[in-house]
Amino acid sequence: MKKVKIIIADPDEQYLAPIESKFLQEFDDGIDLEMITDVAYFAEFFATPQKADVLIIGETMYSL
Repeated sequence: MKKVKIIIADPDEQYLAPIESKFLQEFDDGIDLEMITDVAYFAEFFATPQKADVLIIGETMYSL
């Protein structure tokens, strides 16, 4: 079975921690979860095209 690739980007680590935990509890091996909290890494990561099934970007990073 193909893993669903989910990318979530937001600089607020305290906000993302429980979301990450819930995704891993519910879907464990069924997802490839990428959590991005560093703005510089976010810019570097998306400097090249990326493929994702689900992409969630916080407001602050969306404007970059």
